[in-house]
Amino acid sequence: MSAAAKAVVIATAVALGALFALGSVFAALFEAQGFGDRDSTPRTWYLVAMGAAFVACVAVPIALWRLLLPRSAPALPLAAAVAAVGVVLILGISIR
Repeated sequence: MSAAAKAVVIATAVALGALFALGSVFAALFEAQGFGDRDSTPRTWYLVAMGAAFVACVAVPIALWRLLLPRSAPALPLAAAVAAVGVVLILGISIR
């Protein structure tokens, strides 16, 4: 596979990961605000699942990038920091 094709695969994975990460943040926000049943408290297991989904949305594209183009891949601490910020954002939404 050529470098350009690998770059397209990576760009697609990053774009889909960002889209799904945004979706998990919105899902956590809707859960915390009581979108469906306003009288209930947010389900903890659901918020934890959205946090795990956010981590996966960051980890999968980074792993794919490191597999296909290892010399140009971003550093793992950067990916870990982005994932941590997302999880803190989701947990912060739930605390409100």
